[in-house]
Amino acid sequence: MGSFSLCCFFLFTFFISMVLQTVGFFSPHWISWKDCDAQGLFYYLGSNVTEGCYGPGHYVSDSALALEALSFVMHWLVFMTMTYVICCGDSDEQCAEYCGCFATCCMVLYPVAGILSVVGCDKLSNIDISDYSYGSSYYMCLISGIYVIVQMAFLCYGCYKGIRDGDDDDSPQTTVATTQSSGQVLRTVPSAQHIGVSVTEQEDVHVSNGMMYVRRMRIARVVQLMR
Repeated sequence: MGSFSLCCFFLFTFFISMVLQTVGFFSPHWISWKDCDAQGLFYYLGSNVTEGCYGPGHYVSDSALALEALSFVMHWLVFMTMTYVICCGDSDEQCAEYCGCFATCCMVLYPVAGILSVVGCDKLSNIDISDYSYGSSYYMCLISGIYVIVQMAFLCYGCYKGIRDGDDDDSPQTTVATTQSSGQVLRTVPSAQHIGVSVTEQEDVHVSNGMMYVRRMRIARVVQLMR
């Protein structure tokens, strides 16, 4: 799979986490309790019972808001970077170097964004509110973070598998030379090395009862050539 195809596949799977993180961050259904039935990270949804909701300037959890906002920004940075990589392609050598640097930044920022989203959801467990329940926005960001972590785990395994298979393909194979008559193995040598065949002829003369017998033998030897 080429770099262009890999970027397209990554963007296709990346949209799932980005949409979940964006919708979850901006929607007001993070938590609810008896005095507020739709509280978001930085605003609440107007309803009949809103006495206990946190209005603008007062946040249910400052740390959760900061972590989720940072994760949201990282998601969009990765999206813009990968879009640039796809548009850049292999137009010239300098552009290709920039694309490689940007792709590396994406590989670093993307898992960090997922971890920050999960940690931000965990911070809501420390809020000073009793008898509250999590809403759909909370679960969207939590699923987004977990999805990113699982996705990167599969990506790392795929890279490791590809490198390992590549090493196996590059390992030297063996070539076996055998005699035509008996099938006896003469020598086993790596195919990546240079080999040659040395052929010598031998003649034996034998006289018996006034008759001359001539026996000729051709001996082939497989030899390794030095570079």
